[in-house]
Amino acid sequence: KPIYYGWWILIGAIIVQFLAISVGQMVSGVFLEPVVTDLGIKVWQFSAAISVSTAMGGIALIFIGPTVDRIGPRRIMLAGALICSVGLIGISLQSKFWQFFMLQMLSSAFGWTLFGPLVISPIITKWFVVKRGWALAIGSIGVSLGGIITPITMTAIVDMFNWRIGYSILAAVVFVFIPPIALIM
Repeated sequence: KPIYYGWWILIGAIIVQFLAISVGQMVSGVFLEPVVTDLGIKVWQFSAAISVSTAMGGIALIFIGPTVDRIGPRRIMLAGALICSVGLIGISLQSKFWQFFMLQMLSSAFGWTLFGPLVISPIITKWFVVKRGWALAIGSIGVSLGGIITPITMTAIVDMFNWRIGYSILAAVVFVFIPPIALIM
């Protein structure tokens, strides 16, 4: 294994974890008010869609973990990028709560979960044997960056344009960045 390849794994892990946390957890507060207002739904409905899709993602992880061990991360990450992007584009186009709910489920439970920390952490632990803790710490920087950068950036985008453009931009970013990184994993 060439040593420089390990650095590419870590850089890819940082970007992937940044995007997974950003799309999955850090943007819901930014979209809450505009989506609730535009769709004419209650705050609890918006929150329920986010919460249920996150819980379903947790349940899906029970099946995704062994699949990562069996077939590796590449195909799983590619599927996750496609599913997440389609779900986010769908959210940006929908106009009814049940559509929002189902598309949120698609993009979260069966989208970003497929390229989230559960898929990335085994890659890091298998690649780095001697400095495994150090590598996991470096690879997890993306989680913190997602909490710092994404809410500020998405708030500016939603304020400048609207929430539908915000979801479309998230879909484009996932679709552009995750597949090439998946190919090096």
